[in-house]
Amino acid sequence: MEKFITIRLSDKLKWLFIPIVMALNAFGVYIGRHLRFNSWDIVTNPFDLMQDIVYLCLHPIRNRFDWSMIICFSILLTLFYLTTKRISKEIC
Repeated sequence: MEKFITIRLSDKLKWLFIPIVMALNAFGVYIGRHLRFNSWDIVTNPFDLMQDIVYLCLHPIRNRFDWSMIICFSILLTLFYLTTKRISKEIC
């Protein structure tokens, strides 16, 4: 995915793309681990899934601990990604 983005976008936009993708990954982890939804719930239980996501987005103060977990996990995923990328450059 990074190679595709590197070809299509400038370096500045590429560095904006990485945190957005990591934030979406962290949000997906939150949905799976804390809200206890699985991938098939998009088909079998879409209204409950959307209700929980909309509630989370409409009430960020009530869900501040949830958002803090999503933000922290997003930062952690970004650091893992950048570390892995740097290590792979040094090995090759």
